[in-house]
Amino acid sequence: MGSPEELEQRIAAMEAEIASVRREAAAARALTAGANRDVAGTKVDKRSEAGRRRQQCAAGASNAPQAPAMRPRMRSQA
Repeated sequence: MGSPEELEQRIAAMEAEIASVRREAAAARALTAGANRDVAGTKVDKRSEAGRRRQQCAAGASNAPQAPAMRPRMRSQA
Protein backbone atom coordinates (compact mmCIF):
# COMPACT_ATOMS: atom_id res chain seq x y z
CA MET A 1 0.00 0.00 0.00
CA GLY A 2 1.20 3.55 -0.63
CA SER A 3 1.66 6.53 1.58
CA PRO A 4 -1.33 8.43 2.97
CA GLU A 5 -0.68 11.27 0.49
CA GLU A 6 -0.70 8.83 -2.44
CA LEU A 7 -3.89 7.26 -1.14
CA GLU A 8 -5.55 10.67 -0.86
CA GLN A 9 -4.54 11.50 -4.46
CA ARG A 10 -5.97 8.21 -5.71
CA ILE A 11 -9.21 8.78 -3.81
CA ALA A 12 -9.49 12.33 -5.20
CA ALA A 13 -8.91 11.04 -8.73
CA MET A 14 -11.51 8.32 -8.23
CA GLU A 15 -14.06 10.83 -6.90
CA ALA A 16 -13.48 13.05 -9.94
CA GLU A 17 -13.94 10.06 -12.23
CA ILE A 18 -17.19 9.11 -10.47
CA ALA A 19 -18.48 12.68 -10.87
CA SER A 20 -17.66 12.54 -14.58
CA VAL A 21 -19.41 9.20 -15.00
CA ARG A 22 -22.49 10.56 -13.21
CA ARG A 23 -22.63 13.56 -15.57
CA GLU A 24 -22.33 11.27 -18.59
CA ALA A 25 -25.06 8.99 -17.23
CA ALA A 26 -27.36 11.98 -16.71
CA ALA A 27 -26.70 13.15 -20.27
CA ALA A 28 -27.40 9.65 -21.60
CA ARG A 29 -30.69 9.53 -19.69
CA ALA A 30 -31.70 12.91 -21.15
CA LEU A 31 -30.91 11.75 -24.68
CA THR A 32 -32.83 8.52 -24.15
CA ALA A 33 -35.86 10.39 -22.85
CA GLY A 34 -35.80 12.65 -25.92
CA ALA A 35 -35.52 9.69 -28.26
CA ASN A 36 -38.40 7.93 -26.49
CA ARG A 37 -40.58 11.03 -26.91
CA ASP A 38 -39.71 11.18 -30.61
CA VAL A 39 -40.60 7.51 -31.13
CA ALA A 40 -43.83 7.87 -29.15
CA GLY A 41 -44.79 10.89 -31.25
CA THR A 42 -44.13 8.99 -34.45
CA LYS A 43 -46.30 6.10 -33.27
CA VAL A 44 -49.14 8.52 -32.46
CA ASP A 45 -48.79 10.13 -35.90
CA LYS A 46 -48.93 6.72 -37.61
CA ARG A 47 -51.99 5.66 -35.61
CA SER A 48 -53.70 8.94 -36.44
CA GLU A 49 -52.97 8.53 -40.14
CA ALA A 50 -54.17 4.91 -40.10
CA GLY A 51 -57.39 5.98 -38.36
CA ARG A 52 -57.97 8.69 -40.92
CA ARG A 53 -57.50 6.21 -43.75
CA ARG A 54 -59.90 3.73 -42.14
CA GLN A 55 -62.52 6.48 -41.86
CA GLN A 56 -62.07 7.34 -45.51
CA CYS A 57 -62.49 3.71 -46.52
CA ALA A 58 -65.56 3.36 -44.31
CA ALA A 59 -67.09 6.49 -45.84
CA GLY A 60 -66.91 4.86 -49.24
CA ALA A 61 -65.69 5.96 -52.59
CA SER A 62 -68.16 8.87 -52.76
CA ASN A 63 -65.99 10.93 -50.41
CA ALA A 64 -62.70 9.84 -51.90
CA PRO A 65 -61.06 12.09 -54.46
CA GLN A 66 -61.90 10.99 -57.97
CA ALA A 67 -59.17 10.20 -60.45
CA PRO A 68 -59.51 11.97 -63.79
CA ALA A 69 -61.07 9.90 -66.55
CA MET A 70 -58.51 8.14 -68.64
CA ARG A 71 -58.99 8.16 -72.40
CA PRO A 72 -57.05 5.82 -74.59
CA ARG A 73 -54.80 7.60 -77.04
CA MET A 74 -54.41 6.41 -80.54
CA ARG A 75 -50.92 6.29 -81.92
CA SER A 76 -50.60 7.71 -85.33
CA GLN A 77 -48.99 5.50 -87.92
CA ALA A 78 -45.93 7.23 -89.29
